[in-house]
Amino acid sequence: MEPFHEEVARMFPSSIYMKKEHQKIVVIDRTLTFIGSMNVLSHRPGTTGRREIMVLFQSSPFAQDILDHERADLLASPPRCAQCNRPVERARLRRYGKDDNRMEWFCDRTTSGRKCNWTLQFPDRQGVRNQGRPRR
Repeated sequence: MEPFHEEVARMFPSSIYMKKEHQKIVVIDRTLTFIGSMNVLSHRPGTTGRREIMVLFQSSPFAQDILDHERADLLASPPRCAQCNRPVERARLRRYGKDDNRMEWFCDRTTSGRKCNWTLQFPDRQGVRNQGRPRR
């Protein structure tokens, strides 16, 4: 997906690449929310035979709930890497223990032949995705 992220990043400089993320969510103007299985970036209008769908919700409270749950406030303001001082463009879910999955920023840029490998955990917040909680 790297080439797609680079293309999107040129059009939307504040885009963040979520490693190993499969969900498709689009929130427009904090009112319209699309959720579904269709890959919005690769869908060609007029093609047939696809079994993907998108559901549209028109609700400001629902859009805000999705933005809160997905940590959009943090994703909209990525930090700078503390090691290479460049803007961080990547986030991921990382397992820290059996029942401890957390979102984190990471920098894997290569500088002078070495990978940066800097990380920063998202702060804890109740009721949002991927915070340390027991598996069912």
